[in-house]
Amino acid sequence: MLPAELIWQKSFTVSDEKTAELLAHGTQTINVLSPFMGKENTSKKAALEANIKLNVMAYWVHKFFAAGILIRTRTEKRAGRPVHHYRAVADQIFVPTQLIVRASDFELLLSVQQQEYELFSANVARQGRKLSAEWCLHYFCLESVQHWTMIPLEQIKQKDRPLHDWSHLELSSAALEELKQELWDLTKKYHALNGQGSRRKRVTLHLGLAEIT
Repeated sequence: MLPAELIWQKSFTVSDEKTAELLAHGTQTINVLSPFMGKENTSKKAALEANIKLNVMAYWVHKFFAAGILIRTRTEKRAGRPVHHYRAVADQIFVPTQLIVRASDFELLLSVQQQEYELFSANVARQGRKLSAEWCLHYFCLESVQHWTMIPLEQIKQKDRPLHDWSHLELSSAALEELKQELWDLTKKYHALNGQGSRRKRVTLHLGLAEIT
């Protein structure tokens, strides 16, 4: 076996349909692959991190290893079965959608985002109920911008609420580019603070903006 440092790459692009199809399982792919991205892990520890049954994780680890998506970094010898450590072949893996013939771009995007959006929505609802027993859907127009969100019927400080707002805007090309840059800069600022400081709280952050065509 080649040393892991000789075969690990900064980025990897899938070039065959079989491997592309293997990685096109949306949230299942994310759950299995995430514990091995940027670090090594065992099947057992990865299963605990991803909240997946060990036999299911072991099945997919075998599949991904055979396809070259996971590399084996080291093996711990011990009485009984040895313990293998794996890592994703790269910190960035690209799967060209033209290699995935069974689904449209929209279907692939939806399958990947579904679990993250469900996690986000579940925690917005859970946090909301802790703050107020009664909430309502809120549709409104502010400065000619249409919004919809959920708000508590009680008066709660804006800083204590989970952020959940959808807006439809009409912006000039210059304003749109400025907005994109500001959102990216703001996100990068807080990504850099990830894991720092005391009394940290886990959050899920979603950044989304798309032109309506």
